[in-house]
Amino acid sequence: MGRTLHYNIFTSEESIQRAWPAIERIQRVMNESFSWTAERLSLEQTDKDEEYEYDLFDESFRERYGSIPVAWGFTKVADDEWNAALVLRFLAWVSRELPEARLIIHDEGDYVLVGYLELRAGRWQIDMKGVAKQRKYLTESGPRDLLPVLDKAIVHARMGVLFASIPAIDYLDRPEIRALGLSAKDLVRLNLEQVANCIRFPWDEGATQ
Repeated sequence: MGRTLHYNIFTSEESIQRAWPAIERIQRVMNESFSWTAERLSLEQTDKDEEYEYDLFDESFRERYGSIPVAWGFTKVADDEWNAALVLRFLAWVSRELPEARLIIHDEGDYVLVGYLELRAGRWQIDMKGVAKQRKYLTESGPRDLLPVLDKAIVHARMGVLFASIPAIDYLDRPEIRALGLSAKDLVRLNLEQVANCIRFPWDEGATQ
């Protein structure tokens, strides 16, 4: 499958139905307006009558999170950390649109330092159930030398350092970054999160059509 970000939303059916038109529109604008090198955003509602979708969430998943999500998706980003950052910005907005919801995010790569995060009302926190799963895997199957790396990432996450610091200059080829008009000197000292803070996203413009 390649390196992928997985995302799941847990909330009431009423809440997801109310927010879904705006979520669909913003997702469409994000997919059309930004540069994606592998896959794009693919958040969709769960069809609980569809056996395939139900089977995606095995018994261990349901035990860990208490149910299956009302919406889910994944985006292959491979080694494109800018695309990882875009996925996470979109999900943070979705969380603000659904302040009562719980969003669970898993990054198979290293942009999310701790690997597993949770969003509530736009606020990031560690998904400790996901981390416990990863710790069990490393303990039982290895490589065990990654356990100290995980512990260090947890410490950093609790201090507010959630994402890898990737130099923005590595993504100067992206039109949305070039459009900011920042010099190469600026991009050398800025990381992707700092550059993302300069981007005007669809929700900043009220793009809901």
